[in-house]
Amino acid sequence: MKKGQKKALYGEVGSFAIDLAKYIATGVIVTTLLKDFRENTITLYLTGFIAIVFFLGFGLLLIKLKEE
Repeated sequence: MKKGQKKALYGEVGSFAIDLAKYIATGVIVTTLLKDFRENTITLYLTGFIAIVFFLGFGLLLIKLKEE
């Protein structure tokens, strides 16, 4: 794979990971608003937050690699 193709791929996968983080954030918020999870609400928020941080960080890292 050529260097230009790798950079383009990094950019696309990075954008996808950031979009995935946004969708997870929206899903967690909408899910907790529509349904009462009582004792599992904290677990849902914590799991969602960890997933959001992971995908956002991964996406930003790949976009930074694209620019280098």
